[in-house]
Amino acid sequence: MIKDGIELIKSIAEVKRMAGKLEDYKMLIKLNEDIISLQQENSQLRRIVGELESRVAEKNEAEYHNGQSFITFKNDEQTVKFCAECWANEEKRKPLVELPSGYYKCNHCNNGQFIKC
Repeated sequence: MIKDGIELIKSIAEVKRMAGKLEDYKMLIKLNEDIISLQQENSQLRRIVGELESRVAEKNEAEYHNGQSFITFKNDEQTVKFCAECWANEEKRKPLVELPSGYYKCNHCNNGQFIKC
């Protein structure tokens, strides 16, 4: 009987030891989930920062001309003339169309029917 009592105490001690390990295991699982979540958030933030850096670089490439009625971009070898209004309002590169009169206009916003480039 005493031997059974000692075995029971040992069993209880083993169960308590295993229960402590279970809590540690649960904590490790939670930490792992938190790490994965932070890695995903970090990846998303890096992507956003990259996009913002690209937009800033593109803005720095824009050159305004002729009283700021049209823009070109420094890295554009063709020196296409773009609508300054569309760039300022929508950050979109909308090329100007040359009219027979030698003036230019934007077909997107109809700005600059009398732009002389």
